[in-house]
Amino acid sequence: INVISSDITMEHIIRAKENNTNGIFNIASAEKLPYKSNSIDVVVSNAAIEHFDKPEVGVREISRVLKPGGKAVITSDCYSWRILQIIRLYRSRMPIDKAMTFFKFRKMFSDNDLTLEKYEGWGVTHYFRRLEKIIPFLKRFRILSEDDLSWANTSSSNDLINIIRTYILDENLFVVRKAGEQIKKNDH
Repeated sequence: INVISSDITMEHIIRAKENNTNGIFNIASAEKLPYKSNSIDVVVSNAAIEHFDKPEVGVREISRVLKPGGKAVITSDCYSWRILQIIRLYRSRMPIDKAMTFFKFRKMFSDNDLTLEKYEGWGVTHYFRRLEKIIPFLKRFRILSEDDLSWANTSSSNDLINIIRTYILDENLFVVRKAGEQIKKNDH
């Protein structure tokens, strides 16, 4: 596997190099990727899209560089973080921090020739810790939800439940596929 890593900061590139000494690394904005169109099999964007100046441009770039039939895995904060910001229980250290709705994600994907294949939300640990400051009883829920088999960490096959989970839990996960020929091997 040839791994190419891009980040806007040198600090993250250095950390990535520590984990994969054989990779190719560069400093680049996700809103202007330095790769040829239709050149990459799989793109992974981990907890970054909510910090893009223009997330829709970032999704367009992901689609542009993906080969036909290629997949992208995109994670981001759930909408619950926006609620915590509104009630002043969370203040981001990032200069840009946009919590987006499930429907905003779905529109960005469909506008860019990407089919949403899987989505889910998981985890409650972070924001329950914030809410415990004003509702101490929630500590009990947080402890129960940290188990890998808890309701907050297990997937559902029900679309409505998964949409609700993308609003109320800690993190979103989206798996999308670019239209075109299917990847023939290692397609998972």
